[in-house]
Amino acid sequence: MLKKIAGTTLVRFISALASLIILSMNARVLGPPGLGIISLIVVGIAIIQNISNIIGGSALVYLASRYDNFYLYLLSSLWALISASIGTVIMSLTKTIPAEHVYNVLFLSLLASLINIQQMLLLGHERVKAYNWSSLLQSLVNALALFYFFFIANDRTVDGFVHSLYIAFGVCFLLTYFMIFPSLKITAIEGLVPLVKEIVRLGGSIQIAGLLQTLNYRFSYFLLKKFFGTGTLGRFDAGVKLSEGIWLAAKSIALVEYSRISNESDEQKSYRMAIALFKLSFFITLAGIILLLLLPTVAFEFLLGQGFPDIKWIILSLSPGILAIASGMIFSHLFSGTGKPHYNIIGSGIGLITLIAAGYLFIPKFGLMAAGLVTSFSYLSSLACQIYLFRKMSGYAWSVFIPRRSDFAFLFTKTNRKP
Repeated sequence: MLKKIAGTTLVRFISALASLIILSMNARVLGPPGLGIISLIVVGIAIIQNISNIIGGSALVYLASRYDNFYLYLLSSLWALISASIGTVIMSLTKTIPAEHVYNVLFLSLLASLINIQQMLLLGHERVKAYNWSSLLQSLVNALALFYFFFIANDRTVDGFVHSLYIAFGVCFLLTYFMIFPSLKITAIEGLVPLVKEIVRLGGSIQIAGLLQTLNYRFSYFLLKKFFGTGTLGRFDAGVKLSEGIWLAAKSIALVEYSRISNESDEQKSYRMAIALFKLSFFITLAGIILLLLLPTVAFEFLLGQGFPDIKWIILSLSPGILAIASGMIFSHLFSGTGKPHYNIIGSGIGLITLIAAGYLFIPKFGLMAAGLVTSFSYLSSLACQIYLFRKMSGYAWSVFIPRRSDFAFLFTKTNRKP
C-alpha cells in the first residue's frame, strides 16, 4: 500500500509542478483580473462535474468490482450529458459563470465528467498506476498547450487557456477510454433496475457531499467577485491554488485508501488503516505548510509577477484550513469506501453553513484576509464533525489520535494485499 501511496504522490508532485507552471503563466500573462475569470470557469466546471458525479462519481470505485461495467458506464455517461446541459443553463441564468464562456463550460464540464467516469472505473479495479498516468498526462498536456497558445500562437487571452483545456481534456479522455474499453463488455440487461437504485443511492449521497464540499471550497469566490471584482478574486485564487498544492500528498494517500477500503471486507482493519493514514497525512501536510510559509516574498513575485503583493498573507490565513481538509480527506474516503457516504453530507453541510454565515458577515467588510480566515474556520468545523462521526462508528477513544510508532508499522505490514 505504501508503495502505491509513494507512486501516486510522485505522480501528483509532477502534476502539481505542471499546475504551478500553469498558474505562473496565467498570473504573469493575464494578471489578477484574467485569473479571476479563469477561476469562475474552473469553479463552474467543478460544480457541474459534482452534479454529474451523482451517478458517475466515486461510487463507481465501490461498484466497479460488483456490477457490470458496461451499464455503469452507459448510465453514468447519459447522466453526464444531462447534468452538464442543465447545470450550464442554471449557472448561466444565475450569472455565476462568465457569459462569454457558457458553451465552453458546457463542453469542458462534459469532457471532465466523462474522464472522471473512466478514471473511477480504473480505480474500482485497483488500477492505480493507470489512473495516475492519465492524470499526469492531462496536467502535462495542459501546461504544454498553454505555453503554445501564450508564447507561440501569441493568444494571450483567457481563450488561450480555454483552448489548452480542450486539448488536455481531449487527450486524457481518449487515453482513459482505451484503458477501460476491455472491461466494457455488453451483457444481458438483467438486474439493471437494482443497479440503477444502487448507483443512485451511493452516488447521490457521495456527490451531494461532494457538491457541498465544492461550494465549501469556493463559495467565498462568489462573495469576493460580488463585493470586490475579478481582480481581488484573482489574487485570492492564486493564494488558494498555491495553498491547495500542499494537498498533493494527502490526496494521494486518500486515493489509495479509497481504492483499498472499497475492496476490504474487514471494517476494523479499515478503521485502523484510516487512523494511521490520518496521522501520516497530518504531519506531511504540516511540513508542506511550514515550507511554503518559509519561502521569501521574492519567490512569490518571481512566480506570479508584481500583481500579487499580499499572497503570503492569504496563504497564512488559509493554512489552518488546508491542514484540516488534508487530514479530513482520510475520513471522507473511509466513509465512502465503507458505504456510509451520508456522513460526508453532514460534515460538508456543517462546513458550508459555517462558511455562508461567516462569509456574509465578514468578507464584505474585510475582504481577502477575511475570506481566508472564514474558509479555514469552515474547514475546521467540517473536520471536527468528521472526527466525531469517526469515533461514533469505530468506537475509538480520543487517545487513538496520539501519534505512535505502531501506526506506521501497521501501514508497512498490515495493509498489503496477499497475492
